[in-house]
Amino acid sequence: KSNGRTLKALVGLEVVRRLSLFVSVPFMVFLALNSVFVVPYVLETKWDLIQQHLQPVKDKATILFSMVPKYTDIKDAQLQDARLQDGQGHDFEDEPMEEKKRRMMMSRRKRRMCP
Repeated sequence: KSNGRTLKALVGLEVVRRLSLFVSVPFMVFLALNSVFVVPYVLETKWDLIQQHLQPVKDKATILFSMVPKYTDIKDAQLQDARLQDGQGHDFEDEPMEEKKRRMMMSRRKRRMCP
């Protein structure tokens, strides 16, 4: 499967390389400017057809995203911030700032010592 994709990519690049000799930059700019006016018109006139093709894709995406569990769906979930708790589960949120800095420096020193 990977070799097939590689071959398709190489063939596509070769075709683009060959055709790029016949297509100039001003022509590409002309096509881009024309598409600015044509695309909104086509979207407006063919909106029902486009919506008809996109609705099944949108429904599949909605189903897939609904299968992904959310954090809020977990019962009795408690947010535990490792920076604010020690190993015994004590919460240091209310301690003075100097104590937090001292504890943080100690943990950095321990990390440097460990290989």
